[in-house]
Order: sequence, then C-alpha cells, then structure tokens
Amino acid sequence: MDLNEEIKKCFPLFETLLNNDELEEFKRLSPHDLLTKDYVFGLWIRNNLIYPENSILRSLFLDAGTKSPDEMSAWVMLLFHEYLNQKKSSK
Repeated sequence: MDLNEEIKKCFPLFETLLNNDELEEFKRLSPHDLLTKDYVFGLWIRNNLIYPENSILRSLFLDAGTKSPDEMSAWVMLLFHEYLNQKKSSK
C-alpha cells in the first residue's frame, strides 16, 4: 500500500466536511500558515484517521518512519492543500 495514495482516498471526505468557503480559505493559506493556524482540521485528522488503533494511515506512517501524530496530520493537510490548489475550478 502506498501512503500518499491512501491519503488521497480521504480527499472526497474532506471536501464533504468543509463547506465551500472553508475549502477556499484552506486553499488560500500558505503552507506555513496551513500548519500553524489550522489546528481544528489537524486535530480532526489525528482523532479520526491517525489515533484509532486500526488506522491504516497510522500504520503506513509508522512503516515510513514517521512517529509523530502532528507530523502525520501535517503531511495529510499539505497533500490536501496541494490537491486543492491543482484542482481546476468548477466555475
């Protein structure tokens, strides 16, 4: 299993969790601001995708040598941010 591909499977869920305004705000953040200001989304990722004992993502991160849940959620947010910024606007 590929870690980045497993993370990308979460993107449709993220797009349903965040409304259009929140998605646009998230998209506009710089990578630095994304990691220093977006505590709520990072916390949600940790609580729902990383901390559960049967978490595939956590297992893949650990296999890759990443042990910090904060680093794990940061990587997920950065990939989602990149995805949103490369996605063509539907307007």
